[in-house]
Amino acid sequence: MAIWQVTFTLLPRELIALRYEDQTESLDVNSVESLEWATIPEIVASLQTELRLLQRGESWDESLQVWGELESNCITLFYESGKLIEVQARVDMNRPEPFLNRLLKI
Repeated sequence: MAIWQVTFTLLPRELIALRYEDQTESLDVNSVESLEWATIPEIVASLQTELRLLQRGESWDESLQVWGELESNCITLFYESGKLIEVQARVDMNRPEPFLNRLLKI
């Protein structure tokens, strides 16, 4: 990752709303890691729709998919036992606008 890139872990909004009804409760690493993307198919479908706008990149492991360019903007999907468990976005801060706008739609 280059110094001008920032990596974000994306969280499913619907799951956050369900699990953390009390907005005063803070998120910790363990609770975030236990969120399961695959439990809300609509989120995965929306994500897959947006990913079609990006070119599929090369992956060094069969448990992850890279969409976009590792050296620039990309979304990485992490799978475990065939279930989507984590989504990360890497943003090139030299030209973040179009990619960030697309991320906000997911």
